[in-house]
Amino acid sequence: MSYTNCPICGKLFNKQGFYEVCESCFAQNEIDFDKVRDYLYRYSNKNIMEVATETGVSIEKIREFIRQGRLSS
Repeated sequence: MSYTNCPICGKLFNKQGFYEVCESCFAQNEIDFDKVRDYLYRYSNKNIMEVATETGVSIEKIREFIRQGRLSS
């Protein structure tokens, strides 16, 4: 088993498979992704600042979703 600290919250977790963060942070990332995806589905013409403001998800996290290929820019 390989244990490491979560880069987001600092909690110690068992690093297995492709997970780079703890379960809690992974779950929160998925919740944030769903918020952004659903918002963009309804309001596809909004810019990143508007999306961040309306969803409460940081611009940095939205940019990370784009870098990961989960959202189109």
